[in-house]
Amino acid sequence: MLISWNLLNEILTIPASLEEVAERLTFTGCEVESIEYPCKSLKDVRSARIEKLEKHPAKENLFVAVVDDGKGSAVVVTAAPNLSAGDIVPWGRPGAVLADGSVLGTRDFEGVESVGMLLSAAELGIPEAADEFGILRLPAETAPGEDVKHLLGLDDAILDLSVTPNRGDLLSMLGVAREVYALFPEATWKMDLTAFPANAMNAEWPVDFKGITLKDDGCPLYCLGLITGLKSVPSPLRTRILLTLLGMRPISAMVDAT
Repeated sequence: MLISWNLLNEILTIPASLEEVAERLTFTGCEVESIEYPCKSLKDVRSARIEKLEKHPAKENLFVAVVDDGKGSAVVVTAAPNLSAGDIVPWGRPGAVLADGSVLGTRDFEGVESVGMLLSAAELGIPEAADEFGILRLPAETAPGEDVKHLLGLDDAILDLSVTPNRGDLLSMLGVAREVYALFPEATWKMDLTAFPANAMNAEWPVDFKGITLKDDGCPLYCLGLITGLKSVPSPLRTRILLTLLGMRPISAMVDAT
């Protein structure tokens, strides 16, 4: 069972370090087999706004972008076809380190010097989180100069728990959160755990549906819900990244929510 340390801290206020939590979980019977940092190598990547974008004067398949990270502007050459002026993108200046350990510098492209590199999801170490081909576009409200590693949760630690057959309650983030809450008396809940609004069980069906009849007591409770008006759209970027870090492949908002 893979657990996100960042997400666990969004559910609970935990008065202990990652190592202390892992040690106590292991001591009480839920062994933490490993702690991994999937994007550990990533360093010095900042958000930048594309101020200007035009075709390369000598290479038809390249574009020349002027980007600004809030501290100054620079020229970056890219082959990505999905960008427009005004987009906020991850920019690795010279000296930045990619997820695979590559160190960025400057490079000449037919007379145009590229200062660093605009980065795709793959270069950030999260290829499955991309929802389009090309450079990863950050949320429009992102300010230039943000630390992309922290902004996108790429500084996360992933705990691999060995869950025994009798502890099926630990096969979810909420289940592990309840366990950590029990192990640390000073922990407090951040998340509202109210499962349903008060009138959810008495809602009117918008379709001709007569309900389900239970013919024996083998099923003491059966819950059925109907959702209408849904569209198949990608999940928010942070959700797609979280699923990727947890070893899952984002599909769509409808699928990812389940």
